[in-house]
Amino acid sequence: MNNQIALPRILIYQDEDCSIMADYLQFYGFDVITSTEEDIAQKIKECNYDLCILGHYKTNLPGDLRLLSALRKIDNKVPVIFISDQARYEYVLEAFDAGVDDYIIRPYNLEELIRRIKAILRRCGIKVRAIELTYQIGNYVFNTENNTLTIDNVEINLTNKESKTLALLCAYKDELLSRKILMQHIWTDDNYFNKRSLDVHMCNLRNYLKMDKRVVIETKRGVGYSLVINEE
Repeated sequence: MNNQIALPRILIYQDEDCSIMADYLQFYGFDVITSTEEDIAQKIKECNYDLCILGHYKTNLPGDLRLLSALRKIDNKVPVIFISDQARYEYVLEAFDAGVDDYIIRPYNLEELIRRIKAILRRCGIKVRAIELTYQIGNYVFNTENNTLTIDNVEINLTNKESKTLALLCAYKDELLSRKILMQHIWTDDNYFNKRSLDVHMCNLRNYLKMDKRVVIETKRGVGYSLVINEE
């Protein structure tokens, strides 16, 4: 439990607004980095991603694959999911020949995208702990979608940040989740006030979970937290 974990890092480029996709992936426990047409080349050169998602919707020309080709010249190993409006058979084949690992045609379901990402990362040997809809935490049932924690017919409503924090702790149960990851994933800024806010949220979560003595949020001072369910 002393080894700190890292969230799977996903780079997204779309030639349209990608905020909905980014928020969805972040909610499900991925570290999301978005890029624009101006900075995508530099982001690719960083080469520290577990998976890339490239989306082209404005045109259906083969030239859309130039970015993919440029990525493959820099990194020929990182998995790539290509999303496009183009369903033409020849175009799909060209994309696979250029180095994509999966090809998704719009419109598509975001839940399906999550499952495709998890499948690719598993095949690459990358540990995936994406957020689930519900968790059993001792005698508690935690619903990540409704932000509720229930025990013995008592329902506790969590704030959005409390729910996100507890969801990450559940996804990485028994593993050390660093303060840095929590700050980046939930607050996006690790300034002094946000750090204190994290401490308050952890205190609140401990209070919510005290009805089952087996459930403990352990602290490694100055490093991070781990959700542990002790055996009776």
